[in-house]
Amino acid sequence: MSNPAVITLAELQGGLAGLDRLQIEDNIGEAIHLHIGPVRLDFTITDFLDLAEGMKKALDATGRFSPYTAEQFDPMFLLTCGSLLAHLEGIDIEERYIDDLRCIVYRSRRLGIYTVKPVKQTPAYRFLATGDEKFLCYEQKSYLGMNNKERLVQVVANIENFGYPREGRHIILFKGQSIVRDGQHRLAALRHRYGNMKIPVMVFRFSPKATTHLKPWQPYIGIVFRLGRICGSRMNNRLKKINKFFKSPP
Repeated sequence: MSNPAVITLAELQGGLAGLDRLQIEDNIGEAIHLHIGPVRLDFTITDFLDLAEGMKKALDATGRFSPYTAEQFDPMFLLTCGSLLAHLEGIDIEERYIDDLRCIVYRSRRLGIYTVKPVKQTPAYRFLATGDEKFLCYEQKSYLGMNNKERLVQVVANIENFGYPREGRHIILFKGQSIVRDGQHRLAALRHRYGNMKIPVMVFRFSPKATTHLKPWQPYIGIVFRLGRICGSRMNNRLKKINKFFKSPP
């Protein structure tokens, strides 16, 4: 009988290396289960935390993050990078004005529909600036047991108390792009607190084999919508002509 008290801690959609499942579960009262394809590995909490530390050391040993360490990156960001890390050639620190950067704003995370906007048009910034409560139900990847407001308030408090960047943890971009890949909440907090200032950002450089293009769906949805309106209008005019023809006297 399966444990009804199961919490999914993390999962990688689409699996890994040809395996259809990579999922970590907290089976309350039993153990931590790591599912890799058809295999299930059982850990105590202590053993699982030891495994996580071992993985961080293994990542650092590759030298890909040098002179930084895996500890300086959000684990959820590293998970999102996935196979791109195999093509990471180096990390640079550059200075950018906040308003020159762009943020991913999802229309539907489940369907992968998003657009790219300046930070002042993101839900997080609007919440800080105007109290726009749409941010409270904005769909995003967050930490277990923490809602959108709590996470953002914590980010703001960290910046006010410790400054930016704290412990070398920067907002992250990919080379050749101005899109924030990690740190959108920090960017919103910095823009709201200090205005359009120049800030240091971390830039990941990948080999040409890596695919890091990002094309927002919104423009394509707009094109489809306009084409639909044109086709509908033409069809409506044609139907009117047909009706007029049949209603006209012989």
